[in-house]
Amino acid sequence: MDELDVFLSGITPRFLTSEEIYGPVEIESTRLSLKMIPSLVGNPSVDLICDSIVALTQTSDLLAMKKIMLKFVRGINHISVNCHDAERSRVFEVIAMHFERNMLHTQYSVQFWSVFLPPLPAEIQISDSKPGLIAYINQLQENLQQLPSLAAAGDIVLEFCNTLKLAFGNQSTEAFFRIGYCLNKLFVATSLQDRAQLLRYFNGLREAQLDDVDDLVTRAEEITLK
Repeated sequence: MDELDVFLSGITPRFLTSEEIYGPVEIESTRLSLKMIPSLVGNPSVDLICDSIVALTQTSDLLAMKKIMLKFVRGINHISVNCHDAERSRVFEVIAMHFERNMLHTQYSVQFWSVFLPPLPAEIQISDSKPGLIAYINQLQENLQQLPSLAAAGDIVLEFCNTLKLAFGNQSTEAFFRIGYCLNKLFVATSLQDRAQLLRYFNGLREAQLDDVDDLVTRAEEITLK
């Protein structure tokens, strides 16, 4: 357990949950749509990610949210690995639509995490041993900036890509939790079509840098769950 999490849990007044403000998140259509994808039939990770989404809207405890996010990430990774290539695009479309239906919850998540996350360092120092990772993230940045709905959101794209470099390049668990915050900011800014494409690009990074991704998730679990 991170000492900062313990400290903040002890002194921070309780925030309202997004469910308390906006009501229950609409999840059952997402759950059903994912379960209808042939290669995901019977996959327990569908319920894991859907239940995690609900749980995130029902707590404002920082440490609890981090634990739930780790379960969600493991579930998404499991689905991505086990979903057939031809059907993976449908997964991203379903998830993109979920955020469309529940945008108020997403916007609240951005506001919540902005209170607790420390700012990014002015300069991102990355190990020279990972030139392939940096090149891939730089290409990702170019691809995201070409999405029509992100044309005027260069600052959000830059923050996201710098967070990826810090997280995966330096195995920073602090930056790991910023990734979800940045993704939510991008989800708010993107159209439905561009949001699905964003998820495809992000999954491409996960597949190309699988060892770095798995190492970082494991490291975050060790620190957060101990």
